[in-house]
Amino acid sequence: MIVILLRNDKTRMILKESLLEIFVRESQKVGNKNYFLTRSDLRGMPEKNKALFQYVPSLNNFSTYEISEREIPSAMVEVDYGIAETGTCVIQCADEQIRLATSLAETLSLVLPASRIVPCSYDLIDQMEEWTEKNNYIAFITGASRTADIERELAIGVHGPAELIIYIITDL
Repeated sequence: MIVILLRNDKTRMILKESLLEIFVRESQKVGNKNYFLTRSDLRGMPEKNKALFQYVPSLNNFSTYEISEREIPSAMVEVDYGIAETGTCVIQCADEQIRLATSLAETLSLVLPASRIVPCSYDLIDQMEEWTEKNNYIAFITGASRTADIERELAIGVHGPAELIIYIITDL
């Protein structure tokens, strides 16, 4: 079945799938690992799987880790929205520590409440306008950092995380 959605006077067609299914499919296309968890699953994660820097407000989970301007082994940050169409996570980054953590972590774990997945970026226009009026930064993260040199040799993790893990929280 095909559903036709109108967005800003443009007609777009999408297959009738859940936003969650679309998000995961698109996220996996760029090599992300996606896991489905409940809040209690995330809270009960073994210590070895926990990140040094943690910012997960919906679970009251914060950790202090001195982030140098060079690197941080691991970070876990809650995202504000997920965009199903591209498998992208959106984070309002007013805090410099969050910007550093999402940019410098070797392994970046993102916590995405399933209820915050929207069909496409057009659905976030009002929210992004509100954030930018407050001079906040907005990060769009789709996958691990990838770049290539002049000989087209692919390098992963040069300008950001080498690995991206997304924990989709099903009961948030």
